[in-house]
Amino acid sequence: MFLCDQSIQTLVNTRQMIIEPFDIKLLRPASYILRLSDSFSKVVKSTEIVDPICMETLERNVLPLEKKCQYVINPQEAVLASTVERLALPCNLLGIISGLSHIARLNISVHCSSFLINPGFGKNQPSTLTLELHSRNPAPVRLYAGMPVCHLMLARLDAEATHGYDEVSSVYTGQTEPIGSRYYQEFSRYIHREQNNR
Repeated sequence: MFLCDQSIQTLVNTRQMIIEPFDIKLLRPASYILRLSDSFSKVVKSTEIVDPICMETLERNVLPLEKKCQYVINPQEAVLASTVERLALPCNLLGIISGLSHIARLNISVHCSSFLINPGFGKNQPSTLTLELHSRNPAPVRLYAGMPVCHLMLARLDAEATHGYDEVSSVYTGQTEPIGSRYYQEFSRYIHREQNNR
């Protein structure tokens, strides 16, 4: 069951869920609108193979963080950005990110394919979200720090999760700036195991 505006506000007011800073004007009938921070990290165009279990190639795939009030995203460019808001979800709620239609009409994808925020995310330490922005607009598009960029929808689970995100995998917990893939930290052991079994 998705939460309505009143339920979201009640959870925030009673500190059962954290959205900081919280602006009631960004509350929508079934979502809360998150804003873009001033931190951007451009994904590098390269012929080098990016290996998800090799930390070095993952690090080379993203340029160092830039702090900017404005960022121009070029056609076919990908950039990591973060939200202004820090979140902490209880273990009985999951979050879903959905782009604003205003942004979609600029032909900019906000979250690639990663739209799920696990129950318990940020519970130990409220964290920003890293957004994967990609432009399909044939023209450059100017982005602004603080601009509303996506919806956060919340759904209640049928029961509280046995273990929240911070207990199961905390590779992104506590982030305050956009962070590139840490796939190697969480999942590389499975790939090595499969290769060793062949």
